[in-house]
Amino acid sequence: MARTHAATLDDDKLVELARRVDEVVDKNASFLEWAERDDVLRDIRRDTIKLLLDDDTTKSLVSSGFIDEVVQVATVREGARA
Repeated sequence: MARTHAATLDDDKLVELARRVDEVVDKNASFLEWAERDDVLRDIRRDTIKLLLDDDTTKSLVSSGFIDEVVQVATVREGARA
């Protein structure tokens, strides 16, 4: 997903970013049916934006398109677990 939005990031950085985004989701989505809660989705968006802004190489990923994809993938992944 990030490769589409930031083709200049190397594979190691992409793997690290994916791991850290997973941590953001896991931290905020700690109960059943979290994907139905606007406050949880808002917190995932906020924390993902903070994560991206903390690193100069990922600042370019801060866009509604990328953030929406992060949330969409997280909610689909959660649906698959259920």
